[in-house]
Amino acid sequence: MSTAATVSIKEYKFPMTVPEDFCYLYSSEKYKYAVVCIDGREFKKIKLKKSPGGYDKLYVHIVNILRHALDIAKEKYQSREYIVYVDMVNTSMKQFDITFAKTLIVILESTFQDTLKYCIIKNAPKLFKIIYRLIYPFIDKITRKKFMFEKNGKIKKIDINEFMSS
Repeated sequence: MSTAATVSIKEYKFPMTVPEDFCYLYSSEKYKYAVVCIDGREFKKIKLKKSPGGYDKLYVHIVNILRHALDIAKEKYQSREYIVYVDMVNTSMKQFDITFAKTLIVILESTFQDTLKYCIIKNAPKLFKIIYRLIYPFIDKITRKKFMFEKNGKIKKIDINEFMSS
């Protein structure tokens, strides 16, 4: 008789990020590109020591959403690019996980080469720009230029009309 059947393992319960609330496609006729939205309020940091694969479902969900965005871009807009729109309203720096960010960068750069049109970050907490400097070296040099911060409804470096339908 195996002793493993009698051993009780207490499962670690953690607040799971619901992938569909955190990352989703935004459909609108007013854009020339597929738009992927990320709602920072919905991200829940996971203690990876207690749950090593804690972000796996989220990584898979993000990759699937981006693949779907590329399908839409090809079919609807005859494009090979998408826009990622990150809203960080009411997020705190306690939610930020550098390990998650670095791993996601590696996954996205190896899976989706040259498909990001822009990543627009809105409502970033002041400390986020400091954190951004930490992950900046891990981002491809060309991709870095595609990150924009929206401030007071305005985005520097790009003309908003460029990705709006006529």
